[in-house]
Amino acid sequence: HDATKHIDEIYWRTLTERTKKRVALPQEKRVYQIGETDGSPELIASYIGSGMLDAQFDFNLYDAAFEAFTQEGATFDRLRKALESSLTYYGHHHLMGNISGNQDKPRFSSMASGHLSMSEDSKLAGWTREIPEPTERGYRKMAAMHAFNIAVPGIPILYYGDEIALHGGNDPDNRKMMPFDFSPRQQQLFDRIARLNENRTNIMALNYGSTTVYQPEPHLLII
Repeated sequence: HDATKHIDEIYWRTLTERTKKRVALPQEKRVYQIGETDGSPELIASYIGSGMLDAQFDFNLYDAAFEAFTQEGATFDRLRKALESSLTYYGHHHLMGNISGNQDKPRFSSMASGHLSMSEDSKLAGWTREIPEPTERGYRKMAAMHAFNIAVPGIPILYYGDEIALHGGNDPDNRKMMPFDFSPRQQQLFDRIARLNENRTNIMALNYGSTTVYQPEPHLLII
């Protein structure tokens, strides 16, 4: 559900109640509702519960991971704190969405490749110049970002194109048509992410294990 916080709470409670009465209970189906709210953990968590939504995108964790994996020389300090905060607010076993990207964000691979800067207007960049295809670093960091998302509690969510490191600035440049004639490097990343997804499915510790976060040094994070 887009823009959850901009819609009256009574709508979400009514939608959830009717969904349970008309679908979940009579048809014996599980309905998973995930929302999109950018804000504090307190605000995001306020829309999650038995009478509300099942989950939301964890934007605070994403923003910290985005910086940690795209910026040269960045430490894991902010990411560790964001992950610990998520575990505090949502629990060690939750259904929050760990996103690789979003239509309101610049493409991860372009930032990791150095083709975009954190200090510039990435939406303007997409309008005024051609953003190149990602560098080798962009491909490697995209894989690392997804590996992080499947290693922590929550549900890993790939924004379309991130499985091949699709490039671009912010909206609308992050909405390019999805190509399906992969280059050799795109296919390599696609296959690697597929293996990571298989690990998430088949390794029970990644689904049901307890989570401990340890940062022995600035550039090393152990989960």
